[in-house]
Amino acid sequence: MLFCDLCDRGFHIYCVGLDTVPSGRWHCVECAICKSCGARSPGGAGGAAGAASTSEPAEWHHQTRRGLGGHKVYSHSLCTPCARSVPCIPTHSSLRLVLLSYRSSALTLSPSARVL
Repeated sequence: MLFCDLCDRGFHIYCVGLDTVPSGRWHCVECAICKSCGARSPGGAGGAAGAASTSEPAEWHHQTRRGLGGHKVYSHSLCTPCARSVPCIPTHSSLRLVLLSYRSSALTLSPSARVL
């Protein structure tokens, strides 16, 4: 038996077209919705056509956040096209490099600027 991670409905794996129980999260057709575009298919709002342009198979991308105690907690799901368009959040070190790069380019553009 396979159970939805959101609503706890139970399914036989062969009734939902699977050969084996998937690893990780699994959502039934009632609960599988992209938070960004509202698609009910992992291929996106346009169906599998959006994912067919690449060799990557259409699948749900489950996003997590850090909960109490630093544990990963499910946040939301995205279809393949929306997951590809989500920008990466910069880490503190990469953000600092961007800031330093900006400051150095500002200094080269304005030679009369004072360095503190």
